[in-house]
Amino acid sequence: MESLASAVVVARPGLNGPGGNPLEDVGTARARALDVAPADKARLRASIGQHYEFVWRILRRFGLSTDEADDVTQEVFTVFAARIADVNAGAEKTFLFQTARNLAANARRARARWPVQAAEGVLETHPDPNPTPESMADEGQRRKLLDELLERLPDDLRAVIVLCELESTTFAEAAVILDIPSGTVASRLRRARAQLASWIAAARRRPFRKETP
Repeated sequence: MESLASAVVVARPGLNGPGGNPLEDVGTARARALDVAPADKARLRASIGQHYEFVWRILRRFGLSTDEADDVTQEVFTVFAARIADVNAGAEKTFLFQTARNLAANARRARARWPVQAAEGVLETHPDPNPTPESMADEGQRRKLLDELLERLPDDLRAVIVLCELESTTFAEAAVILDIPSGTVASRLRRARAQLASWIAAARRRPFRKETP
């Protein structure tokens, strides 16, 4: 049997930036100690290739910094490798999403116990390949606002916004991932949109206050 550390080597194009190392190893001590049965090896590799970036983005959109998302993505796939025999074929994305959401909540609680803030708190999006200083400033403000609003949403509403709006998941697929009826997805999405719209409108009504030295 092959250890997870040697089996799980995946390319993450674009996430490390130009000139960055595109390979990411799952190299925790627990991963090194975990063996993956040969019959599950191909399935594990396929799931990593298909869903690694999805898991990383979900973690970022559930409030983790870039560094935290890197570490917890590895942990998500370590958990998946350990439980792979229990995950039905075709249900990999559902398992990975639920695991990512749970581990993100654990990471946020752990962070809250320490007087340290993550160095990066903005939402990962698809950046303009040729940004101007003005567009970079505007984009940064939008990312920061969206990140702050997502953090305020309850987890059940944040999940449908992340999946349906930011990941462009269909209602049917979101229902499978979240293990809820499609109608519940639709109603939660309406509630989430209404709440976000209300907060955005309130933010726009706030008077501008010029900072004084």
